[in-house]
Amino acid sequence: MCIRDRKGPNTEIAPDDPGLLIASVSGCVTLNRSRLVVVQPRLEIKKDVDYSTGNIDFVGSLVIGGDIKAGFRVKVSGDLEVNGCVEDAEVEAGGNVLIKNGFIGYGKGVIRSKGDVTVKYVNGQQIYCEGNLIVGGEILHCNAKVGGDVLVESNKGSIIGGVIKAKGSIKATQIGNINYTRTEVAVGCCFKLLDRVAEIEKELAQVNANQEKVKKGIYNLTRLRMKCGGKLPEEQEKLLERLKATDQHYPLQAEKLKEEKERLEQQISEHQDSHVTVLRTIFPGVRIAIGRFVRTFNEQMDRKVFQEIKGEIIAAA
Repeated sequence: MCIRDRKGPNTEIAPDDPGLLIASVSGCVTLNRSRLVVVQPRLEIKKDVDYSTGNIDFVGSLVIGGDIKAGFRVKVSGDLEVNGCVEDAEVEAGGNVLIKNGFIGYGKGVIRSKGDVTVKYVNGQQIYCEGNLIVGGEILHCNAKVGGDVLVESNKGSIIGGVIKAKGSIKATQIGNINYTRTEVAVGCCFKLLDRVAEIEKELAQVNANQEKVKKGIYNLTRLRMKCGGKLPEEQEKLLERLKATDQHYPLQAEKLKEEKERLEQQISEHQDSHVTVLRTIFPGVRIAIGRFVRTFNEQMDRKVFQEIKGEIIAAA
């Protein structure tokens, strides 16, 4: 059979080689029942991702018939659909992620998605998505950073423990629980900006620590110079001059970092209409942040929408 007789869907003859068959789309290369070469942009694995499959890195969309077991990695450029659970595994998708059961484990699992993440329930894991996070049941002790909205609005939809941050809004049936479990939710800010602010704070602390060391060095060398009659050995004189030059550099570096921090905090405060909606109950121990404004709850409240108005987080019925 010649190469033209093997040509199936999503394949074509190479323009510079009539004996070469190439893919016209990204995907999985297979032979169909007619023995034609086919490129499927959507791959299906009918069992668990485990030692029998190994890690998966696929260009296209992927359907997994079972679970993704702990310790394994799945990366796709398109959408990912998992008919079972995701355990302590690493998942990365260029599109949406759909998990028909739970995302469970001991805090070692992570999902990164450029689209939406839809999952039945989450327990103790990490989620980073640029779209919306939609959860059918509980989010327990989860760390999530979401570029869109967080929706946990079924009858059992609860956010308990952990830290949930959304650039958009959060809507949940319940936040916190009767045990007053510390629970943090934040809306109206881009988590990338928050991460950069946290990095700047660490950099400022390091600049201050370094400057203190330099000042101490200048002080010690200056005292030594006085003891030596106003003259240090050549190497120590050069070191003293370098320390003085470095000492003048640190304030400029700190000022640039502070200016960047102020600019980012201003962007964070521009949270538009982001809000937190509680369909049933919010419990004591919950901390809500809207933009850069924060409120910690010491009392139980029912059926409220929380918005920032003139620097305060206000509850409306």
